[in-house]
Amino acid sequence: MNRLLGLFVIAFALALGVVGCDGDSNNCDPGGDCSCSGGNDCYLACNGSGCRESCHHQVHCGGVCDDNCHFECHDMNDCTTSCGEFCDASCHNVVSCGAIIGPGSKYSCHDASRCGVTTTDETAEVAVIDCRNVTTCEVRCLGNCELHCENTSTCRVFCGPNDDSPRECADGDNNCGC
Repeated sequence: MNRLLGLFVIAFALALGVVGCDGDSNNCDPGGDCSCSGGNDCYLACNGSGCRESCHHQVHCGGVCDDNCHFECHDMNDCTTSCGEFCDASCHNVVSCGAIIGPGSKYSCHDASRCGVTTTDETAEVAVIDCRNVTTCEVRCLGNCELHCENTSTCRVFCGPNDDSPRECADGDNNCGC
């Protein structure tokens, strides 16, 4: 799942790299707001700490940012994001959400059909994933993580890169994770 999600994010970014938020560029400035809306496909990228990206009312959108960034997407079909340490990302009112998040990050997925999240790095900082009102939520933790599930049909976590036996997380479970 980790490789598949990573390849999806990269392929999505390459395929959609023609659309951005700074005129002809797809690069956003750290600390500034950067958003896409009202189109088919959009890809946002930001180098540096403290980026603020958002996508809404699109068909597809993806965003990549470094540490301490904020990413939000809503009201679309598919949304992906990849961020560094201590990011705050959310995906809601979509068909599918995919994310790769760093240590100490928070990711919220709600009102979606599918959510797939991979956490990176084995550090003491815990990544927290919240799935609410989601049909299927699957998380692969490569470091410390907590998964909170509420009103989900399937919610499970895989611990480590080679784990083929996921832990099933009960609805309302606040102690599921690695």
